[in-house]
Amino acid sequence: MQKFYLFASIVFLFLGFSHILLSSVYIDIFSIVTFGQKGVVGIIIPVIYTVISLLFALFLKKGTANWVMILLSSFALVINLLFVFIAIYGFQEP
Repeated sequence: MQKFYLFASIVFLFLGFSHILLSSVYIDIFSIVTFGQKGVVGIIIPVIYTVISLLFALFLKKGTANWVMILLSSFALVINLLFVFIAIYGFQEP
């Protein structure tokens, strides 16, 4: 079961961080990851992925993999929340 939690945590971490990691590639990965949603829902979906990744990381047994996945998931969550803050408040029309 621990391998499943680790694999699920890695997959959801990649989904939550893929719009940043693959932004230089021509593929419109953001519309694939968010299922074509636009607006606030499309902005929140990567945050949900990183929260799910963090939850799976918390279910891992104590050890190196647990702490690494918790740190990576927490970092991705903070970055995604920062992007949500910028998207909602930074791009408002005057």
